Amino acid sequence: GIHINLAKCELFSHFGNSMFPSAVKFSYHPNLDILGAPIGDYLHCSNFIAGKCADATKLLSSLVDVAAIDPHVALSLLRLCGGYCRLVLLARATPSSLAGSLKLFDDEVRKCFSSCFAIDTTDPAWIQAQLSLGFGGFGLRSLSHHSCAAFIASLSASGCSNADNPHLKHAIIQFNDQVSPSDVITAEGVSS
Repeated sequence: GIHINLAKCELFSHFGNSMFPSAVKFSYHPNLDILGAPIGDYLHCSNFIAGKCADATKLLSSLVDVAAIDPHVALSLLRLCGGYCRLVLLARATPSSLAGSLKLFDDEVRKCFSSCFAIDTTDPAWIQAQLSLGFGGFGLRSLSHHSCAAFIASLSASGCSNADNPHLKHAIIQFNDQVSPSDVITAEGVSS
């Protein structure tokens, strides 16, 4: 039958563990990483994101070599494997106040795109490159730009979208600054 292997269980809490069997490992660490996402204070989460961005940047630098052989393959890998999708979990799992850290990765994607195709992307050209293929872009979505919506959607889907959550409020403010007045959302609307 199905049973819980207590030796493989670990409980993270700021409180005591008197309610749980002694076989369960217990940790009081305020900062931890679970399933590829950081949980903890701003510094811990920011450092975690910086590390993940540095790892992802290694892939981006190798795409320049691929572009010398086949630019189409390099663009496809950048769009489908090396860009937005590489770190979207972090956008969904960390508060949008950390979008500045994600912007550093967006900058690396832009540098990679420029290097692969030997072009200097002006700001308007980069905005167009971030559009979907159907709108005349290259589909290189911005992680920092979409992080607010990703975080809000994640909280809403998990049932943790309490209207009093300060991280949710901050994400909604940032989201509403990016959309037209007809698309503005409220914490109460997300929480319901």
